[in-house]
Amino acid sequence: MSDSQWSILRLTLMDRGPAEAIISGQQSVVDFQVTLMLQELLMDGALVETEKRGHDLEMRFVRFAARVCRIGEGLPSTRVGNHVGGQLIRCGTAPASNYGEAQGAESRRDFVHKLRLCLKEFRETRAWLRFLREMEMVGVNDVEALLEECDQLIAITYTSIATATRNMNSS
Repeated sequence: MSDSQWSILRLTLMDRGPAEAIISGQQSVVDFQVTLMLQELLMDGALVETEKRGHDLEMRFVRFAARVCRIGEGLPSTRVGNHVGGQLIRCGTAPASNYGEAQGAESRRDFVHKLRLCLKEFRETRAWLRFLREMEMVGVNDVEALLEECDQLIAITYTSIATATRNMNSS
């Protein structure tokens, strides 16, 4: 299996559960899921299924970017609204394209680097969303739902980085 296929596999697994949980005192959920995923791949040659799951996460990043753009476009045409809208759209759309680049990473190190860029942009997006909430520039429900999704994507990306780094250091 190539490095990019391993990268897709590792990132795909992050959607399946918390990495900190321990099974039988020794194996993390992610390690357990890697074992299960490899068994699936070996049993039915389902690398296409693995790529589909990676695509699902990519689509989640894209849907998040689209929601951010809708909020950014809906801000008032004031000095603050234009500034915040531009910043929000830039950082809120960057993770989707960076994730696309991560899927085609040339090495595990490159994969981790591109995921770190995603994480950085998600964190900046969260800061701007909190600012919007504080300024009451958009509906509270809209911002809260987007903040919740942003926090989930941060957690997925952070865990993916930790797992990929651990796997990179152990090989």
